[in-house]
Amino acid sequence: MQIRESIAGSILSKVLVICGFVMFLSISFFSFRSLTPVFSSKIVMIAEVFFFLCFIAIISYLINRFLTTRRYLILLIILGVGIRITWVLLIKTMPASDFSIMYESAKQAANGDYSFISNDYFSSWVYQLGFTYYEALVIKLFGDHIIVLKLLNVFFSMGTAIIIYQITKNVFNEFSARTAALLYTFYIPSIIYCSVLTNQHLSTFLFFLGMYFLVVKGLSARNNWILIGLAIGLGNIMRPAGSFFLLAICMYTLFYQIFPLRKKKSINFTTRLIGVLAVYFLVQQLVSTGLIYSGLSDKPLSNQNPYWKFAVGLNYYSNGTWNLDDQNYVGKFKLGKERNEAELSLIKERLQDKKKISTLFVNKFIAFWSDPDASISWALDKIDKPDLKQFLFKYERIIYISSCLFAIGSITLIRKRNEFSPILYILLSGYVAVHLMVEIQTRYRFDILPVLIIFAGYGVDRFHLFIQKQLRRNLI
Repeated sequence: MQIRESIAGSILSKVLVICGFVMFLSISFFSFRSLTPVFSSKIVMIAEVFFFLCFIAIISYLINRFLTTRRYLILLIILGVGIRITWVLLIKTMPASDFSIMYESAKQAANGDYSFISNDYFSSWVYQLGFTYYEALVIKLFGDHIIVLKLLNVFFSMGTAIIIYQITKNVFNEFSARTAALLYTFYIPSIIYCSVLTNQHLSTFLFFLGMYFLVVKGLSARNNWILIGLAIGLGNIMRPAGSFFLLAICMYTLFYQIFPLRKKKSINFTTRLIGVLAVYFLVQQLVSTGLIYSGLSDKPLSNQNPYWKFAVGLNYYSNGTWNLDDQNYVGKFKLGKERNEAELSLIKERLQDKKKISTLFVNKFIAFWSDPDASISWALDKIDKPDLKQFLFKYERIIYISSCLFAIGSITLIRKRNEFSPILYILLSGYVAVHLMVEIQTRYRFDILPVLIIFAGYGVDRFHLFIQKQLRRNLI
């Protein structure tokens, strides 16, 4: 059923499509720079990307032409799970950085020791307790076997691939859905991150499960608002990005379902949106209160250092990435009001130079969206496999650039009314805007990657349609 857009919604749709087109075009252009070191010449590099584009187009045609939906999904799951389990068994990635802290704390919690809740890390980033206790529960149930946590990553990774299939099928069509799920299944980071104890596998699965309930079932479906709020709420417990998805849902519902005002339908959508918000915040409150009363936390699951990401993200000299200078400076101040004021002062100071800020935003956009993914260094940290690293680097870049090039085809949506594509554009545009302001790591792209992949699947479909039209014209 097509939506009856408001004037504001119609204009917003076109603006979003154009923004998406510019973004995909820009990423494709700037990403080519990162490929240069691994090829003997630019001609060879362009040729290999071209052949991979053709390969994706051919494979997409074959899986849509010769496989039933059931056979396609079974084959996809077998191949996807198989390659991920193989990676997890062969590559012995050990937890590092924040992931090591959470894993070691989870082992303590599984043994009844909760002393870690008062250390400096959890005092600042209390919200990390959610994922820590998830790991503790797994360790309690299955023993201290790191492989179990990694195998669960495999489950959530492939679960996300199936959700991508379902969302793309409902937003676009079967051809786009199969291609998108295939691209995500074999995208290098989605495979090799399975050996890394990151919270992004579970949170991404839950966030896009919430989007699945919104897109496939619809906000108007009976009690579906509960599932949307629950999925996004639980995702936020694992990784604090739920408010971003929630804001995108609010914007979409306001512009495309509440407006134009239709008394009965608008009231219905408004009450259900309020229901989503209520469930989301109820989940946060219940979990936080439960942990405090049970002695598993001494503070709510919130960020006790809320301005840090912005202070770092606006540092011109570090290009918005973590740096020791900022860390040492704010570390001089006591956590709480004193540190907040110091960080706010840094933010205000850095925002004063408009020219530097503008340049910083451009540089951050290029770095965040076009630089090589950090998954290879996370997964192969301290593992001496230089040839494997170069192979993974090369094909991560090729698949990523190819996906962005195909996603350019989404410009055709400017001539169409599509009920749910605006929510995808809102998510993507919002993510771009947020990461102009906050600290960046290429690892953070993983959270929104499914949206890019969905548009890539649609782009491959548009490419096939174009080829078919050209062939008909020539035959006629």
